[in-house]
Amino acid sequence: MKQDLNNSNNNNLVKRKVNKIGENKSSVQLQTKEEIDNRAINVTLDNIKSSERFQEILFIIVLVIVGLITRLYQIDSPPHVVFDEVHTTKYITWYLSGHHFVDTHPPLAKLIFAGVLYFSGFEGSNETDVKWWTDKGFEGTGDWKLLYTPDHHYRYVVLRTVSAVAGVILVLITYITARSVGCGRLSAFFASWLVLCDNLITLQSRLILTDVFLYVFHLSSISASFKSTRDGLTVSQQFLWCIITGILLGCALSVKFTGLGTLGTVGIHQLLCLTQKFYFDYQEGKAKLSRIFSYTVWRGTLILGSAICVCTLVWIIHILVLPYSGQGDPFMSQTFKYSLLPKVNPEALHKPPSSCPNINNAWSNCGFGGITRRQCEEKGCCFDSSSPSNWCYHKGFLTKPKVSMYTKVTESIKVTWKVNDSGAVLLHPSMSEWWQWPLMRCRLINFGGGLKGVGNPLIWWLIAIFYAIAFSYGIVRVCSEIFFYIIPIETFRTTPQQQSSSTQSTQSQSSSQSSTLQSQSNNSTNSHENDSHLTDNSMKFLVTQIVLFIGYLGNLLPFHYVQRSKFHFHYIPALLIGIIHFSFCLECLISWIMKKSNDTKKYGNLLKFVFIVNSFIMIGAFISFCWWSPWTYGFPLLKEDVSSRKLYSFW
Repeated sequence: MKQDLNNSNNNNLVKRKVNKIGENKSSVQLQTKEEIDNRAINVTLDNIKSSERFQEILFIIVLVIVGLITRLYQIDSPPHVVFDEVHTTKYITWYLSGHHFVDTHPPLAKLIFAGVLYFSGFEGSNETDVKWWTDKGFEGTGDWKLLYTPDHHYRYVVLRTVSAVAGVILVLITYITARSVGCGRLSAFFASWLVLCDNLITLQSRLILTDVFLYVFHLSSISASFKSTRDGLTVSQQFLWCIITGILLGCALSVKFTGLGTLGTVGIHQLLCLTQKFYFDYQEGKAKLSRIFSYTVWRGTLILGSAICVCTLVWIIHILVLPYSGQGDPFMSQTFKYSLLPKVNPEALHKPPSSCPNINNAWSNCGFGGITRRQCEEKGCCFDSSSPSNWCYHKGFLTKPKVSMYTKVTESIKVTWKVNDSGAVLLHPSMSEWWQWPLMRCRLINFGGGLKGVGNPLIWWLIAIFYAIAFSYGIVRVCSEIFFYIIPIETFRTTPQQQSSSTQSTQSQSSSQSSTLQSQSNNSTNSHENDSHLTDNSMKFLVTQIVLFIGYLGNLLPFHYVQRSKFHFHYIPALLIGIIHFSFCLECLISWIMKKSNDTKKYGNLLKFVFIVNSFIMIGAFISFCWWSPWTYGFPLLKEDVSSRKLYSFW
């Protein structure tokens, strides 16, 4: 018996050891399977990221190639000055000759053109005795005409190429801005494609005009503002993005005064983001007045301070490179004109102080309006009718009063603003009103050389219809909220007896479905959601919608109060925001459908329909661009072909 017991005990020990060995093997196998699964998941994620990166690079390459083709194709045509090139080229050449001038817009874009022209080796005629004003307006030096001559290697092509490069950058900035506000790759590519296919933007990107630079800095400022409010940024990163936002904003304001619309858009975005931040802080009990004040002050100081510094620097450069009297003298005060030098022959600058004429003293005023030579000489002064400044000025050695740079900068800005808003530019045959622009029911600008400033009607009408629907939806939503606030929704619900019976059946159904719904919500994955930067936080979604909506209206409605002549290209900053906004809503729709598509097949069909419509819009935009391209590139058209392209009789 003892031997049998010992044998059974030994058998049990052997079985236990075998079982332990089996358990160890199974645990090792499980660990190995988990490691294999984790490695497989990591490899899959890496492949997804690499494919996403490849897709984004492919989109950018396509945009750059198509952008260069559409902007650079026959950029030397027409081979003569068109539209406002006659003004822009004069200002650019005056930067090189140093003659002071006053334009209706700030100087940054013209300085960029002048810098490129300077490094291209262009040399002007160095005129001295220049007639600045005639009955037809200002004339000045004839250096701008040399840009279109073969002796100077057709330098106008170089300047137009600068605009073309800025036009391609605008397409890329549109993609970056769309990604910044929360669009995925496909939606961002859709927005960039619409900008790429707009005829008016393409035309302005092919001429020596300053508008395309405004568009670039306009969208860049908005993109940087959204990047400065992303989650997870360190304090130093927030500082950096606020400074970048201010720099880009200052550049926009230094190109055209319509950049004030950009300032308003960025300001609204920053204020709403601050409101959102401190709302959540209040929910968590962290909101303190001192913290709110300090956070608001340092962000506002960095953005506005950087913008002011950039604007000031641009105007200082403008003043320093224009030391000589020129076209702008009649607009400036006598104090400012003291600081300007006469540009005359070198021999005239080395005459004795007591001799006449002495151009060194032309800045001083010894007479009065309409003074004669005899009256001037009786006062012991010099009379010089060829003087670019005063005709009657003092003799002898005179010391000019010093004028501070602050005085020069502030006066230059004030004078430019006054000229921009003056009555001299109230009437123009192609002027239009702001409410005519969204549907393009306005006169088109004849640029000359067969060029006509037509936009892409499909794109303009698409954005107009989108905002009409959005505005109508907003009104209905607000009215419904007010209605249900006055009359509670419980009034329209069932009776208490019906509610109690329905509640029991609902509880029995919900208990059986809760586990299924929970497993579906935990296991559902969405690669498109990872692609976009949309967040489940409704507050952030609401902030983006409000910023883009107000940004569109803020860049359009203020033109109601502008008294000077207005043109349909003033609508493009609002149009760019509208394209971004439409793409963002498209991204929201796609994300919502992608979430629902895991539950039912009908949402999958709806998603396919959305992508098909999206593709048709892109193809239609390109076809529309090609149809109106003769007016963009100056192709010759027969009379019947011109008539077929006129959607309105006044085109």
